[in-house]
Amino acid sequence: MNNREIFKRIAQACPIEVALSLAALSLRKKAGGAIVSKIRKGQYSSPLRADQGKPSFLVKQGRDGRWFWKDMATGDRGDMIDLVACGLHCGVDEAARLIDRKLGLGFWQEPRRGRSAKANASYLPNIKPRTLTESDALKIAACVGIDGTDSIWHLHKLGMLHVGDCWIGATGGAYPQADCWFLLDRATKSATARRLDGKPIGSYKSMCPSGWHKGPIGLGYTDKATFTRAVVAEGEKDLVALLHGYPKREEVLPICMPSVTTPLKNAALPETLELVRIYAQADGAGVEGAIRWATWAQDVQRVDVIVPKRVGADVADLMEGRTRADATALLLSDDFERFHGDRIAELSPSDYPKAEEHKLPPKQRGSPKNTERDKAVRQAIASLPPAKQASDTAICRVLGLEPNSSNRKKVYRSRLRVESGRS
Repeated sequence: MNNREIFKRIAQACPIEVALSLAALSLRKKAGGAIVSKIRKGQYSSPLRADQGKPSFLVKQGRDGRWFWKDMATGDRGDMIDLVACGLHCGVDEAARLIDRKLGLGFWQEPRRGRSAKANASYLPNIKPRTLTESDALKIAACVGIDGTDSIWHLHKLGMLHVGDCWIGATGGAYPQADCWFLLDRATKSATARRLDGKPIGSYKSMCPSGWHKGPIGLGYTDKATFTRAVVAEGEKDLVALLHGYPKREEVLPICMPSVTTPLKNAALPETLELVRIYAQADGAGVEGAIRWATWAQDVQRVDVIVPKRVGADVADLMEGRTRADATALLLSDDFERFHGDRIAELSPSDYPKAEEHKLPPKQRGSPKNTERDKAVRQAIASLPPAKQASDTAICRVLGLEPNSSNRKKVYRSRLRVESGRS
């Protein structure tokens, strides 16, 4: 059997209950509810992170017998091998071997690497890196909003930051997604990607490349030096912006949390740490995430939570357009509120409401194309005799359009808006 067949057979033979047991996970219909013993197709509270809202962890069984899962909030997905790998923060090879040994299948063989790129220790699944240039660093700085590239080169030297192409499973078939910059951590199999030009990937600002998780990024780089201090920021932009102004950044371990719901199971901080500073976004979700991370770091001698005083702002917002000297002065200024020790218990997400969104009034909604089309349709209707004013085919002919189904649908929508007075 080849590698693909071995993994497929192991996944087919693995019941979902066995995978959950190996990963020390359990499914509940809602957060805090009873553990479900008989698992069927449906949505459950995510076992990989704090899932306080509507259950967003989907499980189902495929036609070939394999169980599949998808975390609707993070985009992580896969079969039972991937679930074990995600729960234990290990590779899929190790997860498949554990399942095979648990069930006594005898299918497992060490994957044949041959001379492919995967045999290289620097191989990054579904990520094709290239050499970082000063032009790339300037594009990242523009994306983050800072005046300077020192923090970008610092993260690149650590091995956390790369540029290149990646494969993402939710980009509407755009494979690969070219010209991205990434923060990644081989040890936790975690990565997050953004486009160099600052535009969204699909409908998201940043996404996780296929085969990677949204775990903490940075814990795998403790072999570069013995760190006694660490900084934690939510998202890749905030971490780059924070290090842009952080004094003596070479002496701190940078940690990126891709989202406020980043799973922390089996993720441990280095024992050498004496101080952890957590920089939160000044909204309810950001503060809630910071409280989670402070609890996670409670064994460290000192933990500080630092929140901008401007409601809804994060570090990247405050660093906009600043040089390194200005950014350093900002971090030491009174623009941040600092909590440590017992004061962290005073933090409450309800004290930091979500910033109010500015929405366009109803009459200003809609694309310019629709507005122009509605105007043309109104004029066409006025030129037709009353018996034909409701005929989309007749309107198309007046406008000089071929009366095919696509054009008739567009005219129909415009005609309804005209008749209802919405245009």
